[in-house]
Amino acid sequence: MSDALLETPVSGRERVTAVKIPVSRYTSPEFFAREMTDVWPKTWQLACTVDHVANPGDWHEYRVGHLSVLIVRGDDGVLRAFQNVCLHRGSELCSGSGTELAEIRCPFHRWTWGLDGRLREVPSRREFGVLNDDYPLIGVQVDTWGPMVFVNLDPEAEPLADFLDPVPAEAAWAHLEEFRGQALISVRADCNWKTLIEGFSETYHVQGIHREMLGMADDVNGPQVIWPRHGRLVQSYGLPSPRQGRPGRDEDVFASFVEVMGARIGVEDRAAHSGSATPVVGKELIYFQTGHGKPELWAVKPGGHGVLDDSLVVWKVKKNVPTRSSTVLVDDLLYMVDDGGIASCIDAKTGADVWRKRIGGNYSAAPLFADGRIYFFSEEGKATAIAPGRELKVVGEGTLEAGFMASPAVSDHALILRTKTHLYRVELPKGK
Repeated sequence: MSDALLETPVSGRERVTAVKIPVSRYTSPEFFAREMTDVWPKTWQLACTVDHVANPGDWHEYRVGHLSVLIVRGDDGVLRAFQNVCLHRGSELCSGSGTELAEIRCPFHRWTWGLDGRLREVPSRREFGVLNDDYPLIGVQVDTWGPMVFVNLDPEAEPLADFLDPVPAEAAWAHLEEFRGQALISVRADCNWKTLIEGFSETYHVQGIHREMLGMADDVNGPQVIWPRHGRLVQSYGLPSPRQGRPGRDEDVFASFVEVMGARIGVEDRAAHSGSATPVVGKELIYFQTGHGKPELWAVKPGGHGVLDDSLVVWKVKKNVPTRSSTVLVDDLLYMVDDGGIASCIDAKTGADVWRKRIGGNYSAAPLFADGRIYFFSEEGKATAIAPGRELKVVGEGTLEAGFMASPAVSDHALILRTKTHLYRVELPKGK
């Protein structure tokens, strides 16, 4: 089977043709109805893990739309699945998951089946003239790959192994059979299912909502392989993102990895926060940012010793705080721009919002106060100058060909700027 590798043209000059998907595929009730008829009743779906149904009597309900499947481990150790509906009046048989199930009993009229799906008991049987072999539960295909349990409501569907090909061979290096399911977490997402799935099928969004990962994950060089039914996305961890414009030291990459992923793999992040931004010292308070993960801006009183006591924390700001760039203090106001280009002005004494505005771009460089102006420099090369004050006033904008990653500096009457490719000295005319 050949792979179709999606690549950007090598020359960089060819225009990539966008693939446009009709909006109706995400919003149309008619299209959704087609999916419920032609997709979900006919395709293999991941329902749970083997650990959910490891022992005789263990059971788990899987739902997709209006469809419900009951997966159960029989007394004979065989894993079976059935449509989760009573054949008498269509009532639901089981809901959720559990253990030590001895029989499958309908809560409505108490028709009862064994764990093998064979009818066992019918109250007032003579009134119905029903034999046990007449009404077995409707079977659903069930199979496993490694620790994962899949189901398919179509009795004519191809075997799971054929459906998954070539994924198991491609993932053999991961030894999935050694994995164990510790928990099953379901979260409601108010969107079309395809929107959610597509979000997990690309790394383009990392620089948007997961910028704390840029220190330990390469979100740029992530090749995708498309097969007839499945695909493969490769994302390299343990490498800094090329968007940072600088190579990462091993200790920095590891620290970033522990901060983002440490809790998932049982590695303690010994530092409560990462000190990536420079603290700012005011007249009465010190301001510092907590860094990656969940960035916050704290105002603390000087003094004390040992672990920072909560009594020294005057206020905290949690909204639109940058992970890397520092804040600027001018008079009694703090200025900052978050990683995604939202600039903020905060009252330095109270932490209250003064103004907040999106200026666009992505930011790693710290703002700079010079010659009565505050400058913001984006990774895309845009420079924005504002006048200090309780109202946002943009007084100038400009661009350089390469973006800014390093923070700027001031020398005499000039700005020293380092882009990804050049070092600039920008000097104002004398008298200004």
